Amino acid sequence: MTRDRLPDPERLAALLSGDRLHEPPAGTLRRAIALGARLEERPAGVAAWVARLLFDSAASPLPAGVRGGAGTDRRLLYQLDPAQPGDEAAQVDLRVRQDAGGTLEITGQLLPPPAGASVTVRAGKVSRTTPVGAIGEFAVHGVSARAAKIVLTLDVPGRAPVTLDAQPRVPRK
Repeated sequence: MTRDRLPDPERLAALLSGDRLHEPPAGTLRRAIALGARLEERPAGVAAWVARLLFDSAASPLPAGVRGGAGTDRRLLYQLDPAQPGDEAAQVDLRVRQDAGGTLEITGQLLPPPAGASVTVRAGKVSRTTPVGAIGEFAVHGVSARAAKIVLTLDVPGRAPVTLDAQPRVPRK
């Protein structure tokens, strides 16, 4: 089997500028431009925050002689350091609890509380979004405990979204 050789750059340029390339229909072009005008601008830069896990209750063993109960919660604390100097840092405090029905309840607080923020939790193919309250609190109920990965995304107006996917799972019984 022989390998096809790539044409030299001049031949390639001639092929690409030939009559074989077609412009899209005018209607398609108009629709694409109209859709592009509706796109929401996102902040420039790689990220607005850099997330650091400060505390994970699952990482610390229970003291000797203490049993894990059925209602064991998992606590996670993240520090959101600003990527740009002069921006304000934030913290996200999460609590993950398994309810009686076997689903997870994820509650938390974003401090300082930003106006208009929302939290989206994605577990498998299911996604749930909830607004962040006036004091930064949020709660998402009915998240599948069987999902291989749970991803939490914080969306704050004027900042790039930050995604936390450190497996916020409740310890198994």
